[in-house]
Amino acid sequence: MDINSVGDISTITSGYSAEQRLPASMAPSSNATIYWWLKATDVAGNVGVSDRQPTVSGFADPCDSDAFVAFGSTLAGKNIVSPAAVAGCQPFAVLADFSAPGLTFAITGSWWDGTKTTTDKTEMDVAKASNTSVRVDFDEDLDGTSVHASDFDVAGSAPLAVAWHSGRKQSVFLTVPALASNARPQIDLVAEVRDAAGNPATTGTISVSTDGIAPTLNVTVTGTAASRPVTTGLVTITIVADEDVGQPMVQVNKVLDASATTSALATPTMVAGAQIDPRTYEATYTGVSAGLYNVYATAKDTTAANQRTIGVNTGPIDVTSNSDDALFEVDTDLTTPILGLANPNDPSGYLIVNFQHEGSEYGLDANGAASTDPSAVTTSYDTHATTTILAAALDAVDILGSLTTSDEILYRHLPSGLTTGAHTVEVTARDSAGNQKQFSETFTVTNLTPVVDAGPDLAVNEGSALIFSQTSYTDANEPDTHTAVVDWGDGATSTATVNKSGAAGTLSASHVYVDDEGSPFTVTVTVTDNVNVSGTDSFLVTVNNLNPTVNAGGDQQVATGTPVTLAPATFGDVGVQDTHSAVIVWGDGTHDAGTINQNNQTIAASHTYAANGQFPVTVIAIDDDGGYAVDTFTATVGSGNSIPTVAIGTVTMLIIIAVALGVMLAVRLRRKTAAMGMRPV
Repeated sequence: MDINSVGDISTITSGYSAEQRLPASMAPSSNATIYWWLKATDVAGNVGVSDRQPTVSGFADPCDSDAFVAFGSTLAGKNIVSPAAVAGCQPFAVLADFSAPGLTFAITGSWWDGTKTTTDKTEMDVAKASNTSVRVDFDEDLDGTSVHASDFDVAGSAPLAVAWHSGRKQSVFLTVPALASNARPQIDLVAEVRDAAGNPATTGTISVSTDGIAPTLNVTVTGTAASRPVTTGLVTITIVADEDVGQPMVQVNKVLDASATTSALATPTMVAGAQIDPRTYEATYTGVSAGLYNVYATAKDTTAANQRTIGVNTGPIDVTSNSDDALFEVDTDLTTPILGLANPNDPSGYLIVNFQHEGSEYGLDANGAASTDPSAVTTSYDTHATTTILAAALDAVDILGSLTTSDEILYRHLPSGLTTGAHTVEVTARDSAGNQKQFSETFTVTNLTPVVDAGPDLAVNEGSALIFSQTSYTDANEPDTHTAVVDWGDGATSTATVNKSGAAGTLSASHVYVDDEGSPFTVTVTVTDNVNVSGTDSFLVTVNNLNPTVNAGGDQQVATGTPVTLAPATFGDVGVQDTHSAVIVWGDGTHDAGTINQNNQTIAASHTYAANGQFPVTVIAIDDDGGYAVDTFTATVGSGNSIPTVAIGTVTMLIIIAVALGVMLAVRLRRKTAAMGMRPV
């Protein structure tokens, strides 16, 4: 209808805008859509037509009959007369709404996901449904300001909250207490809500909501592990739903790698589940090769065919031990442990049982390929490294009770009394999957050399007993018995006393060095075990020379011209091999060498004084090591009160002693040189 002549056009403002009021004859009495165009001519005579969408798919939309197809053929070309150059003429529309909004649909689980980037953020995936949300749809857009939680009842109770979003104007989202997966509550409109035109509605009912929540599935795989089920082959897969479901689909496939493609999984095997009750199914599967397996299960509820899936059927596969994917392991064997002494050269150390490869029986090798060779596996899928030892014996003697472990991988036993020769250890063990196996290994204990620690160097005086107990030894062959011999370094040897304690012991012995000549002496201690294997060590002994002692005898008185003769003087020396010389200083400025009787330990000498007087006679005994002793007596020559007393000067005495020592040292040097087969100079 051309309303140019019948409508009310207000004054054109500044030549750019105008207002048009529809004529009364066009006022609708029921819901209607009024389409309208505007054609205008500028002062130059150019014609333009209003256009809701100037271009379609990027091209100008010409004003022809094709432009009106979407609005019905009766509108095509009506009263639109314009040059062909005018671009497009899609109409604008005005909706005349006289109807109140009405409830059309309700579904459980659908919720508004604010994290989405789309305008309409409604989550409709039943597998992602929220059991605290119900979406209620109306037949037209609502005025969001008119919507309140008190406007609705859900199964006879008001919802906890309500939300309306401009991205989905015809729906409201009711927050309710947690619903069962198969809940289909009645929804009632009990108070006023309005549509976008302001039409109110106060009543309405959806008797049965649509079930929009997928069943919750609990898939378990039988096994004997805490972190991930493991079996020797046969597994039972149990599927428990929280509502009635149809026949589940179960597939099992081996995990080949952890890539992000389907090549991560081997060809699946479909497994049929047997119904135990309306909500429980069981399926069995037998894995014939060791490795990690993936379970993928789907089931649909019986109310709305909502489907839930558990696990994955394409990559990537999360192979970590705390993965949410449905995984289990097949372990078909118990790896061979290391059996024997931790240190083959130490029979006193621990005997070990080490299942070091039990946690790497399957996985990926260095090239990313699946492998069941523990020595080649670099990325392990095996999360079960522990074992339980059921029986253990060493040389047929039970040692199970003495085994210790901190990780159930490495077990230790501390043996005692391992003799030289062959020994057999037998172990029966079971892994986490239930594989049980017996292992036996024979190892040989070889005889080892005793290790001797002679101790620190010592010092002793000649003639005194050297007693030592600082020497110790160890022998890893604990049952061995030992003897010990000490070479004192002076030509003498003796047997030491052995004090044994387990694999160790101490030695004690004593010896008297009769002379310091040859000091320091190297003392060699040799410990020999019962199979004639010896160990040695040595230390040094420094022997100190001791001075001799001398007794010059009592005072003497002789007549003038009568010689003074030693009584004789006597000497002693603990160095029984020392030789001695003597010097007698007569006190009148003269001195003589004494005659030594080494056996009787006496010194003989005589002297005739040229004048009367009292003379201090000094007897000096000197050993061959330069040690000396001095003693004196008084010789009185003549009689009467006129006898003078003569004193020897200290300097003179020292000179005499030095000369005597020099003589003795020269004698000793000649003796040592001769003993060495050398000619003295």
